[in-house]
Amino acid sequence: MMHSFFVFIIAMTLLIQASAQNNYSQQQQQGKAVIGTSMLPLLWDDDPYFFEFSWTLNAAIPLNKFHLGTNFYLVHTRGGWSGQNNYYYLAGVFSQYNFLKPKYKSRLYAELSFNTGNYCTCGNRDPYRKDGLYYIGIGGGWDIKLSERWHIDLAFLSYNILNKIKNEYGYTDAYGYNIPVIGVDYHW
Repeated sequence: MMHSFFVFIIAMTLLIQASAQNNYSQQQQQGKAVIGTSMLPLLWDDDPYFFEFSWTLNAAIPLNKFHLGTNFYLVHTRGGWSGQNNYYYLAGVFSQYNFLKPKYKSRLYAELSFNTGNYCTCGNRDPYRKDGLYYIGIGGGWDIKLSERWHIDLAFLSYNILNKIKNEYGYTDAYGYNIPVIGVDYHW
């Protein structure tokens, strides 16, 4: 996990450096760099009781109608068939395509990402740690302007494991790890 965290920190540093090199007129035409975070608790009180809490940190720079960036998810679970507390991660890179014209201050986007991590939504509805997993992420969202710099991010993302895993499942379907996102973004 530490290796992926260092890769994430290096990628964030490169994104911030690249963002700082954009001049003002480019930012007005392309949008602004974004750093965002979200937290989401999920609870199932059926048998067995299961609790999941995910925290996300991401950063992106604009490139015409696209935002290119990096993300890091920390996932904490408690309960399930094992009854244990566990921590997992996903880290990767993403591209978001904005469907709205630059005159609109909000963004309506589609997202595609490639990630690595150790959160295996496998077994009997009881996730476990499996190092070396790769995920392809697809989804979309709406970035709603609150003020000049602050936005609310509403999105739905699905991370599908690319590795061959026995008994893989997702919470809402049989294809992946699905994440509803309610977060805050800072544009600069």
